[in-house]
Amino acid sequence: MDEYGVSLLTRHGHSPALTFYLHHLLALRLYPVSPRNLRFCVKDDVLPDGTKIHAGEWVAWSSYVMGRSERIWGPDAKQFRPSRWINTERPAQGKFPVFSVGPRVCLGQQFATIEAMSMLGMILQSFEISLAEPSKEAKYGISVTLPMADGLGMRVKRRSH
Repeated sequence: MDEYGVSLLTRHGHSPALTFYLHHLLALRLYPVSPRNLRFCVKDDVLPDGTKIHAGEWVAWSSYVMGRSERIWGPDAKQFRPSRWINTERPAQGKFPVFSVGPRVCLGQQFATIEAMSMLGMILQSFEISLAEPSKEAKYGISVTLPMADGLGMRVKRRSH
């Protein structure tokens, strides 16, 4: 598990690359907490790709679908590859909208990121974590958020220092 966190945390400290690495590690790109979003346009606007939206129209997007899009992320879009975030620039908000975008961006994004980095660092320094059933495919429930249908069994072993 060291390759996924402990050495990276100690080498890089808090950096934009590490923040996005952890977002990927926490699977937010592939498994966003809120897989779908819908907004009502109150005044004419333009999306990051140049699409014009007019007042009174609804805009819907799926972070779940976007996180798997080869057009956005390349041919390995569906692969869990945390190294994609190392030595890269922060993706545009429109490309990685798991915390929403623009004036409606999640107010708790920075707090959630710092909290996750702190907890992950403390846990990975003291414990080795692995899947209880590596071959079992996770199933997800249908909901406003993206819950796991049957949980995720883990094995936790104290690290010997």
